[in-house]
Amino acid sequence: MQQQSYLTAIQRQSYLTAMQQQSNRTSIQQQSYLTAIQQQSYLTAMQQQSYLTSMQQQSNLTFMLTLMQRYNSLTLQQCSDSLTLQQCSDSLTLKQCSNSLTLQQCSDSLTLQQCSDSLTLQQCSDSLTLQQCSDSLTLQQCSNSLTLHQCSNSLTVQQCSDSLTLQQCSDSLTLQQCSDSLTLQQCSDSLTLHQCSNSLTVQQCSDSLTLEQCSDSLTLHQCSNSLTLQQCSDSLTLQQCSDSLTLHQCSNSLTVQQCSDSLTLQQCSDSLTLHQCSNSLTLHAAAVLPYSNEATVLPYMNSATEIHF
Repeated sequence: MQQQSYLTAIQRQSYLTAMQQQSNRTSIQQQSYLTAIQQQSYLTAMQQQSYLTSMQQQSNLTFMLTLMQRYNSLTLQQCSDSLTLQQCSDSLTLKQCSNSLTLQQCSDSLTLQQCSDSLTLQQCSDSLTLQQCSDSLTLQQCSNSLTLHQCSNSLTVQQCSDSLTLQQCSDSLTLQQCSDSLTLQQCSDSLTLHQCSNSLTVQQCSDSLTLEQCSDSLTLHQCSNSLTLQQCSDSLTLQQCSDSLTLHQCSNSLTVQQCSDSLTLQQCSDSLTLHQCSNSLTLHAAAVLPYSNEATVLPYMNSATEIHF
């Protein structure tokens, strides 16, 4: 009996030892499982962090464009080779931005500085300022108040602004149906204006200037070596203007002062005044000139002057 009791005690001890070992194995498995879960959670957190970091590092431009719908004031600096802004901001400032820039229905107040090789603006801004901007610039239905400073080698402006000011702008400048008030200063080697402005002022502008159906009030100061005006202005004033000047169907009131070596007027003006004007003057069905048979109506003209009626 004692031996049987001893054997039973040994069996019980062995059973308890086996149970402890099983418990230890289970505990180790649970600990391993928890460790694996923690590692997986850490990896997931790392992946999420990496994704967020990647999203943050993608592009300042993408980030800014995401914020555009939230902020009325947006500033973009050194942004993107290709930048497109649509329905953007009440106050928008672009600095050193893009090789290719497109703005559509953008901003009440827009400022562009040293921006783009190729710039397109469509229905953009009540107040638009461009400074040292683009080799190729196109403006369409853009701004009530538009100012361009040292802007573009190739500039096209179509149906743009009630108030347009161009200063030291473009080698090639084309304006079509542009502005009620237009001012051009030291602008372009080649300048073409089509159906442009009720009030137009041109100062020290272009080697080649063409005006067609342009302005009710037109003033030209020290303007062009080659100047052509066609169906232009009810009130036209030319001062120190052009070596070669041609006027076609131009103005009800025309004043020409210190103007051209070669001046041609065709069907031009009801009221014509010429002061110190031209070495070679040709008038074709030109004007109602008082005392037209008298040489005194064209003072300061030399013997080379030709007058044809």
